[in-house]
Amino acid sequence: MIKQESNSSEKSLVVHLIIIGFHHKKGHQIEYSYPLLNEPIDERWSNLGGLALPDGVHQRENDLIYFHLPSLNNQDDYSKTLFGIASYRQIDANTVTNKEADITRNSIQKSVCLILRRPVYGNLSEELKLLTEKYFQEKNFNDRNMFEEFVDKLNKNPPQFNLKYYSA
Repeated sequence: MIKQESNSSEKSLVVHLIIIGFHHKKGHQIEYSYPLLNEPIDERWSNLGGLALPDGVHQRENDLIYFHLPSLNNQDDYSKTLFGIASYRQIDANTVTNKEADITRNSIQKSVCLILRRPVYGNLSEELKLLTEKYFQEKNFNDRNMFEEFVDKLNKNPPQFNLKYYSA
């Protein structure tokens, strides 16, 4: 089961930031999460890898992907929806400083995903895209401190969205 929303504040915007990589033999793999996920992943989230790194995405250098997941919080109604943004990128495997030995393909593909309680995409999508770009530019996939800082910042000062300004 996933130790997820129960450890996050009920009012926090970000449920998880998750990095998903694609391994040519093992398929989609969760490489990192903040806050930490417990294994095994709940079956209701078993399609997360395919949502964050869908088929055919290798034909693009980068992209933003939007998706929904069910809430796994026992205190919530299970019909509640969580909102996902995935920023996908790929990079030439030979340029990475800490390439794993079993990487035999020419490119490394990863998605940095935000799982949110509210659908506040807008500028958040662009911030996630820039953060993912920075992560890839550093070419060291073990340095993930920036993600914890990003999540903590968002949870302390979440973007505000008021529908009254958009109503007819």
